[in-house]
Amino acid sequence: LYNHPPLLIALLKLWAALESATGIPLRFWLRATGSLADTATLWLLYRAALAGRWNISGPALCALAANPVSLFISGFHGNTDPLMICFAVASAYALEIGGSLAASAVLLALAVEIKVVPLLLLPALLLYLPTTRARLRWAALFTGAALLPVLPYLGILPAMARNILGYGS
Repeated sequence: LYNHPPLLIALLKLWAALESATGIPLRFWLRATGSLADTATLWLLYRAALAGRWNISGPALCALAANPVSLFISGFHGNTDPLMICFAVASAYALEIGGSLAASAVLLALAVEIKVVPLLLLPALLLYLPTTRARLRWAALFTGAALLPVLPYLGILPAMARNILGYGS
């Protein structure tokens, strides 16, 4: 069983299908996806800085764009962390700049479906919301979006959860 949440399993299947259809190796699709996710994260941070809502300087954005660690991880090593980070940043962006409770909840659910680490953001995002009603609505949307990709795996969910939550690199 995989040690990743179900959305990542679907991505692996998509990359394998792209490999079959194009002859371009899966490792390319994995790296390209990570590089695109890094680019999207940079764009979101740039847009947030332009909106004046997040205090991000031009030099900081340039440093992020040229960050050798990101370039190595996304463009060479191939890792899904940039995709997880992109969805997590997009969730915060959707909530604070876009004003969309639903988009924020779904985007964080997507981040959690890549890796479980963004679960640590739940308290901060929930406490950011101004009312109990907004918190309950956000939590319900998040829960629904996070559980949807799990449905095809209900039969092996206990073993999958053990592998995901008990993973030791």
